[in-house]
Amino acid sequence: MKIEIIKEWLARLRSGKYQQAKGSLCKVDDNGDEAFCCIGVLADVIDKDGWSGPRPSLWLMTPKMFHGTSMFMAGSEFHEAIGYLVSQEELSEWNDAQGLSFSEIADRIEQRLNQREAA
Repeated sequence: MKIEIIKEWLARLRSGKYQQAKGSLCKVDDNGDEAFCCIGVLADVIDKDGWSGPRPSLWLMTPKMFHGTSMFMAGSEFHEAIGYLVSQEELSEWNDAQGLSFSEIADRIEQRLNQREAA
């Protein structure tokens, strides 16, 4: 687990600089505006230059690829960055199914980080 990456991720989730998306790490609309899920924000922290695309699509929002995937980060990159603090499945649940804001997601992650540091 890399604390500096987690702290930067939390700061970016709270920054208001990222438009929130569901169902993909990053999507781009016809105007070139990007929207990210919370895992996509983490991917952007880990490797800003890891994105490729957008790929042609019939969707209004076209998914961009991060290191060859549009859904989840490669397991090793994800776990190297944040360890087992929170799973990709939990993050997807919070972002996509529950519709939590980036600030609410950051609060949950930070609460877990604080509990782990106190243990």
